[in-house]
Amino acid sequence: METSYSIRARRPSMEVFQGVEFVALRMWRCNSYLHADEDGRSVYHGSLRGGGASLHNAVWAVEEVVAGVVPTRYVLLRGAYGRYLGSPDAPDRERECSCSFEAAQRDRDVLEIGAIMWRAIGCSGPDVPVARDSRGGVVLLHDKSGRYLRGNKSFLAGRRGISVDGDIDNETTLRWEVVRVPPSQGRPELPISIESNLAKNLVTACFPPLRRQIQFVTAGAGAAGNIHEFTGRSVQLVREKLAGILGYDDFTLCVRAGLHGRFTPLLINLPRSQETLHIVLVRPNTAGFTLFVLYTIYLEMMAVPSLAPPPSPPADTKVAELVGSRREG
Repeated sequence: METSYSIRARRPSMEVFQGVEFVALRMWRCNSYLHADEDGRSVYHGSLRGGGASLHNAVWAVEEVVAGVVPTRYVLLRGAYGRYLGSPDAPDRERECSCSFEAAQRDRDVLEIGAIMWRAIGCSGPDVPVARDSRGGVVLLHDKSGRYLRGNKSFLAGRRGISVDGDIDNETTLRWEVVRVPPSQGRPELPISIESNLAKNLVTACFPPLRRQIQFVTAGAGAAGNIHEFTGRSVQLVREKLAGILGYDDFTLCVRAGLHGRFTPLLINLPRSQETLHIVLVRPNTAGFTLFVLYTIYLEMMAVPSLAPPPSPPADTKVAELVGSRREG
């Protein structure tokens, strides 16, 4: 059995993220993927069989950063709601200990947050493929605070939990298959609003609708405003409401989680919460936004459909087979 020292002494395997824009993370030997939960704050692992928002929520945008006295490469993983995969900050006395914390989606309010900065570390064992390059591989994800991302295989709950801790005795629950998600050839439509449907009315009768404030700003133009009370979760209705207020509809609806968070196109319905939603509208002629930046945004909009799973995949099928065999041009 490997010691804690030997695991920490392994070389980083950051090649799996080299030049990669979007990934899916699957638990090793388990047909379960890391998802950003619809509440906008928590994460879980589950199958892709539900389709729809589940596919969007299983895709993570990759941002590379370099930090530390000795410059070290890390990645940030940004989810469908613009927040970053992480966990609560670890007090110094609890770093690299066995204390377990629930993983979460976090805002990036300061430039460097150790709990959202990840390194890929090589795995042990002859049954694990070596992570050589950006085509994918199996790795441990180790944050700057000294903790590992763990997939908990509990059958007592419908949605299985994700945690972080410094305990590396059971390495198999720390293994994650990193799979590159290539952009698809089509641009997905926003979810259709069902606010006036009979089914929606029946649901409303049983469950009070969510109400929240929406604050919006136009990138580069300084125009800003509020929707003081928005009812429901429909992103299509938000777009229509904003177009009516502003008098134009040629914008990309984005969210930004924190001062240093990147713009993330909002392609799914709003989080299932009553938190104030902060929206940035990016227009094609926005000063300071090059065509490359806009193209990157559209790439993100096109990333999700390629994750559609085949029928009844075996438990040990690689995620690469789920996203297809398309090669990048």
